[in-house]
Amino acid sequence: MDFEENSNDRIQWLCREGTAAFQQGEYDQARYKYEKALKIINEATRQHKDHPQFEFDLNLLISATYRQKYQFLPAYKYCETATKIATNGNDNMKLAKCLHSKGEINRMNERFKDALKDYDESLKIKLKLMDENKAEIAETYHGKGLVYCTQSKLKDAQEMLEKSLNIRLNILGQKHIDTAASYSSIGLMYAIKCQFVKAIENYKISADILVDILGNKNIHLAKLYRYIGRVYYRKSRFDKAASEYKRSNNIYEQILSYNHIEIAHFNNDEAKIRLHQSKFADASASFEKCLQKQKEFLGDDSLLVAQSLRNIGLTFSKQSMYKEAIVKYEKCLDIRKEILGENNLYVAQSYADIATIHCYQSLYSDALSMHKKALKIREDSLGDESVDIIESYYGIGLVNTHQCKYKNALQIFEKAVKICRQLFEDDNNIYIASLYHGIGLVYAHQSKYNDALSKFNASIQIYQKIDVENVDIADLYSNIGTVYRLQSKFSAAQLNYNKAMTIRRKILKEDSLDIAASYNDTGMINYCQSRFDDALSSFKKSLKIHEQVTEKLPVAAIHNNIGLVNSAQCKFADALASFQKCLDIRKELLGECHLQVATSYNNVGVVYFNQSNYGMALEKHQLALNIQEQLLGRDNLHIALSYDNIGKIYCQQCKYKEALEMYNLSLKIRRNLLDDNNLDIATSYRNIGMVYLNQAKYKDALQQFQQSKEIRERISDENFDLADSFYCLGSVYYHQSKLVEAENMFKISLEMYHGVLGSHHLAVATLRDCLARIDDRKSNYNDAVRDLESTRSIRCSIIGDDNSHMAFYYNNVGNIYLHRSEYGKAKVSYRKSLEIAIGKLGETTLIVADIYDNIGTIHLHQHQLNDALHLFKQSHHIRSSILGENNLHIAKSYCNFGHIYRLQAKYEDALAEYNSALEIQRREFEDDDNLEVAATLNDIASVYYKQAKLDDAEAMFETSSKIRSKLLKSNTLEVAESILSIGLVYKSQGKYDDALSKFEESEEIFNQILEINSFHIALTYKYLGDVYYAQSQYDNAHQKYQKSLKMFQKLSHNHDRYYAQLCYYIGLTFNAQSSYAEAVKMFEKAFNAKLDTLGEYDIDLIDVYTNVGHTMKNQSKYEDAIKMYQKSLEIQINRLGEDHLDVAKTYPIIASIYRIQKQDEKALNMYQKSLHIKKKQLGNNHLDTATSYDIIASIYFDLANYDQALRTYNESLKIRLSVFGDKNHLEIAELYDKIGSIYDRQKKYEEALSRLQESLSIKIQVLGDYHSDVAVLYRNIGLIFDTQSHHEEALSAYGKSLAIRKRTLKEDHLDIGELYFKIANVYQRQAKYHPSLILYLQSLDIYLQCLENHPNIACIKREIAKIPASEIELGDLDKFIYQVANQIKVQWSELASKLDFGDSIAVIQRENCYSIFDQAYALLQKWKQKEGHKATVKDLIVVLIEMRRRDIVDKHEDPGFASTLIESLSLCNDRSSTFRKNFYVNAAANECVPNWSSYRLSKSKMTTIKNAASSTYFRATCNFNDQDKKGIRNRRDYFSTLISMLADFHAHFAGMAAYVLYYYMIIAVFLPFTRLAVIKPKTCVAVAKIHQTLQNGYFTLYDSTNKPYLAFCDFQSDSGFAWTLIESLSVPNARSSTFRKSYYYSVPANECTPNWSMYRLSKAKMTTIKSAASSTHFRATCSFNGEDEKGIRNHRDYLRTSFCAYDHFLAAKNVWTCATVDYINVRGYSCSKCSITFYSSNAYHLFIHLPYAKTQCGRFAVGELVKHEDAFGHYNNINSRFSCTANSTSTTNWWIGGAIF
Repeated sequence: MDFEENSNDRIQWLCREGTAAFQQGEYDQARYKYEKALKIINEATRQHKDHPQFEFDLNLLISATYRQKYQFLPAYKYCETATKIATNGNDNMKLAKCLHSKGEINRMNERFKDALKDYDESLKIKLKLMDENKAEIAETYHGKGLVYCTQSKLKDAQEMLEKSLNIRLNILGQKHIDTAASYSSIGLMYAIKCQFVKAIENYKISADILVDILGNKNIHLAKLYRYIGRVYYRKSRFDKAASEYKRSNNIYEQILSYNHIEIAHFNNDEAKIRLHQSKFADASASFEKCLQKQKEFLGDDSLLVAQSLRNIGLTFSKQSMYKEAIVKYEKCLDIRKEILGENNLYVAQSYADIATIHCYQSLYSDALSMHKKALKIREDSLGDESVDIIESYYGIGLVNTHQCKYKNALQIFEKAVKICRQLFEDDNNIYIASLYHGIGLVYAHQSKYNDALSKFNASIQIYQKIDVENVDIADLYSNIGTVYRLQSKFSAAQLNYNKAMTIRRKILKEDSLDIAASYNDTGMINYCQSRFDDALSSFKKSLKIHEQVTEKLPVAAIHNNIGLVNSAQCKFADALASFQKCLDIRKELLGECHLQVATSYNNVGVVYFNQSNYGMALEKHQLALNIQEQLLGRDNLHIALSYDNIGKIYCQQCKYKEALEMYNLSLKIRRNLLDDNNLDIATSYRNIGMVYLNQAKYKDALQQFQQSKEIRERISDENFDLADSFYCLGSVYYHQSKLVEAENMFKISLEMYHGVLGSHHLAVATLRDCLARIDDRKSNYNDAVRDLESTRSIRCSIIGDDNSHMAFYYNNVGNIYLHRSEYGKAKVSYRKSLEIAIGKLGETTLIVADIYDNIGTIHLHQHQLNDALHLFKQSHHIRSSILGENNLHIAKSYCNFGHIYRLQAKYEDALAEYNSALEIQRREFEDDDNLEVAATLNDIASVYYKQAKLDDAEAMFETSSKIRSKLLKSNTLEVAESILSIGLVYKSQGKYDDALSKFEESEEIFNQILEINSFHIALTYKYLGDVYYAQSQYDNAHQKYQKSLKMFQKLSHNHDRYYAQLCYYIGLTFNAQSSYAEAVKMFEKAFNAKLDTLGEYDIDLIDVYTNVGHTMKNQSKYEDAIKMYQKSLEIQINRLGEDHLDVAKTYPIIASIYRIQKQDEKALNMYQKSLHIKKKQLGNNHLDTATSYDIIASIYFDLANYDQALRTYNESLKIRLSVFGDKNHLEIAELYDKIGSIYDRQKKYEEALSRLQESLSIKIQVLGDYHSDVAVLYRNIGLIFDTQSHHEEALSAYGKSLAIRKRTLKEDHLDIGELYFKIANVYQRQAKYHPSLILYLQSLDIYLQCLENHPNIACIKREIAKIPASEIELGDLDKFIYQVANQIKVQWSELASKLDFGDSIAVIQRENCYSIFDQAYALLQKWKQKEGHKATVKDLIVVLIEMRRRDIVDKHEDPGFASTLIESLSLCNDRSSTFRKNFYVNAAANECVPNWSSYRLSKSKMTTIKNAASSTYFRATCNFNDQDKKGIRNRRDYFSTLISMLADFHAHFAGMAAYVLYYYMIIAVFLPFTRLAVIKPKTCVAVAKIHQTLQNGYFTLYDSTNKPYLAFCDFQSDSGFAWTLIESLSVPNARSSTFRKSYYYSVPANECTPNWSMYRLSKAKMTTIKSAASSTHFRATCSFNGEDEKGIRNHRDYLRTSFCAYDHFLAAKNVWTCATVDYINVRGYSCSKCSITFYSSNAYHLFIHLPYAKTQCGRFAVGELVKHEDAFGHYNNINSRFSCTANSTSTTNWWIGGAIF
């Protein structure tokens, strides 16, 4: 055919060739043909009418070729050209085609909104031009359907695609290529919906059509086979997928050249399968092959190249090669952004890929940022509901899960589920299944195991319904197995792990990573069950697979798991090696800052912890914590776990505060992030409980363990963790010595472990260890050994016998032998334990230190003290190197040292060690309520006991016992031991009955908890025998000694020392009973046993001789004491050498007796010997040497050899200055004091003052201004000034001393009394008689209160007598006599005796019978007449003070005070810089115009006022009111003191600004001072306020006419209340008709002579008392005792109410009335603020009828009523159990009163 002749035919031919090439996917070839045809059209003349049509079609066809190659810009260009042709030709149909073509371009460019807009506009035009049943319409429906598929609008997609299919079937029929395309698109839609069966059905229909139309070799069929393969791939049917891919590729190879681009697609699909099968090398090679082909055909920057780069990145990601993966993903992203722009779904996919890598790298913030970028693009492109949106939410949810933000994760997953349900018809789709999987993982992390299992199973059911059995299902079974494993349900776990393995083996090859994961799961479950060999076997299988496929990161995880097994087997070196391999791989692949690296550091730290290498452990855990905080912030569960690890180290180091801080931080995080019912929270409570357990805070520990247990029970009623809770509770009970409860808890735990783990598990062995310890405590030694043998068998079967666990086993066995006193066997066991521990853990571990302690304890019991001390020091060295010095383990070492020193009789050294231990314990435990503190106090008490400080020992034993009793049950070993110790003290004090009681009490406890033949019971019998012997009850003593001896003989030969003692004591009982032959036999046994045990010069005898010496010394048998001390000294020199420090300590003991005997020269010789040894052993620069100098100097001082004393003290001072470095040390200050005393004796006062001032400076700096030692120094300085007649200086020093004493001592302390005397003495010599007398009186009052026969009392009286009466005026004597008579009351008879009128008492009483006042007044008038002008107020005051009636003196009108105002400032002025200056600065203001806001005298005027002889006080007041008669109404905000109390009045005020006091006044004493008015009290409340007294007694009251009468006042029985007695009647009088009348009637009785059996005030007096404002209440009491200080000792049979509640007290009213009482008590039945029935009547006294009260008002019920029983009056019927009516002398007392304040 000649095509050149006809251009039209040529164009048509080129179009057909182009279309054929286009259908075969040869888009470049097709474009070439189309462009050639277009060129012909452009060159030809426009004669043919069809050319415009060709031109239009060719532009659209060329656009399509660019579109198919994703070259959208040229595609748009040619489409626009076609649009112009259509527009120019006014052809709407062509315009519709152009719009459809734009829609296709926008769809492929993922501009879905634009695509839909174009499709809709095209469709609108087409529907106007034709009916719906046209191919063009179907074409647009098809395009819209594909857009909806991409947008996941699957309902809309299905509708459009089915419309398109139906049109095509109607028009084109079944066998048409477009119909095939519709079936293919519908298949795609079903694939998206996860309806894989329907998807494959539609794909196959499409394939059949294509085969019929085009045959078996066409490009469309090849594509369909690939689509079918991808469905199978999604179903994890990799074989079928590979088969379909192969069919597709065969077609491509037959149709296309080998290097065609579609062949590259095959390589891509094939590589994905290999990737899933963990064939990374093959996958990578295939992806690279595909990439190279794509680059060859498409160049470097095409979308298909980008996709291949993504696939290669995925391969790197699967191999944990995250850096390489990121590089590929970022290249992919760059290409996509370059081609498609930022806002494109492929770009979003790349962001999501990069986010996934960041998540693997623990870069969670970066991961979230990328996911959010992807989400935004997808939302912009697809709206809020699409599969891509779901995938973004899924990714974000996983990141939140990794961040432990579980609530956020759940919310995001649930949001995604909601979208799924809107997109799909039901839940049966792969997206819901994946989301359920994610939600299940969150629940698992939250310990919500049932919820997790529910979600995992729901996910599996979905996969099964959609006919998918893929690796995701296997993963789900694996996760289910893990949940069961965490619940300790190992059978269920293994079953699910097996299901996972079965699926993986069915789908994958044996060497795939998923199979390796199954082996890892199996290894973990074997590890949890202590099947370590099986675990290692499984881990190694997994490791082998991973190493074959060269995926390094999982290899690290397996090395980690192998490390866990090695650690559990105590193969710590192997464990460290495995963990280090894991760490190295993770750091290589992930970098330093990654969570998995942090996990490795934590695991390494745990191994170091188990090796007791706490420093390294802490370092590793801190590294982990730093990484986690950097990646996650502080509020994260990973952080909580690291806090736990660090807390565990602190707990082991006994740093309990730090441990609690860590554990509480962990708990806080977990409670913020997790629900309350979570195992991690339970673990936190458990950890905190362990700290409290170690602190012996058992109540707190129990509370925490109980909380943990309750959570664990709610999660599962039987699991490993719950068994652990019972173990923890048992541990608390064990430490509380509640052995029954502990044993019960341990057995429950053991039973659970058996059920969960089987009998061969390390946890089971641990529980059997606990039961063995209980048997050991109960002295069931055989059972204990049997239990330990069982634990050994279990451990050997699990981990062999070559591990550190065996060290603990042998140590426990040794403990049992030790408690049985089988020291040889114990030592053998301890040595085995030591050998294993050092071999496996190294020497520097706590277990080794504990074993050294245990061996040392054996030597201690065997009195091999040097060996014991050596071992204890080894132990201490280990502990201090691990833990530092301030630690509870170190405290244990100090206690051990104390035990040694106590047995060596080095008691001070022992006390020092015990106190060091106690200091550590108190600091760590924060209070004394702790068993370890109690034990140490017990040890200290034992030292005091040995030192014969029995009171101190008793107090310390009591304190220890109280702590133990508070923390433990009464019947525990520790409590019994404390009681036994107190009994020993009582025995030593001679309190034999008390001692017997204590010993019998302890014996009863021992018998309850121990076996019959036990050491403690045997020892108790010995002590009982000692007491009976001391009481001369020799038969009882003999019986107890024999019992004790038999028990010790049965226990062990190692108690020979007790055997010797008992033989000796039994001999004594025989001797006392004249059985001399038997006595001699027993003495010989005792002597031989002692020689065998101790030897003649055994160091243990030092204690014996020394204590005997002490006893002799205490009995003043000084010569015998010296002999005993000399024997002790002889042994010390023999055993220790004559230059040993212990010898140096014994010399002073002997010297102390010489000093008592006044043999100072001999004493000096002993001290000199001691000094010589100390200088030789310690050097001349040691504090002990200085101490010896001090003692020697004190002897020289006593001998008045002051020069030698001074030289010796200076030697001591030289040492102390050298040792302490600076002068500010108390010991140096004390030496200055002593040197000052010597200078004082030598009358070198300036030198003395210099030394004392130096001492004062030191003590103020060290002790503060207000210490008692500072006060003593001021006093001593004052004495020197006083001696020199430097009165002002003396007053200043005494005043400072007094100010300190008043601050630190009670007002009535003798030291204060002495200082008052000293100051008064100075005033007297200054002729300042007024303040002198005041202070003498104060001093006298104090001495009389403290010690009536003190020699200073006479001295004070003499000094008072010396004060000339003419120089003082104490007021009018007559007025003072009246005041004394009014207040002296019944003590006037004592006053009469003091004034030598004792013989006149009876006469005075007869002549003045009306009142006590008259009697007292008459006495004082007689005294005044007798003394004449010699009678003075001063003499009377002295007598009153001797009678302890200082209250009367204080109320006397003297001393009066007048005050001169020196300054008054408002607050603003007081704060101003002008007046903030002290009084030393002259800052006068308004001196001529005094005012209250700005006034101050000049310094010179102040000085003049102060220097006046009468100026003795100063004071400060607030808001003084010159318009008020008194100026101030009370002393609130008030300050005053003696000027003498301050060294310099002006200088003192330099520091007073802080008080912000407004008015300063100097107060001058002047006399007399008269009162403006005399207050006449009408109630006892007024008496209390006027006289400031709170002592019960008779007082003068005044009636409404101001006539006085005597009344009894009670201030003591009700705190804060004063009561006036208005009536008191015995039972017969109360029942008489006279006094049955109500208070409405005036029935006075004995008003002038108050008494308790018949007394009643008149109604007028009652009315006056009740009318007083202070009278608010009335009450009734029973049998009030006026002689008793309080009157009533309790409030039984008592009634009190207010007049507000009941106001008929004096009224005439016949009515039962309900009234609320403050309190009522009748025979022990009581109520407060309750309503009671009162009866008020003209005829009846006020009373309560109890039967009526029971049913009325508040229904006050009293039991055991007598018929018609009355209370508090009337008494128609009485009850002898009611104290008002107990007998005929019982009284009922009625009172009116009110509050004092």
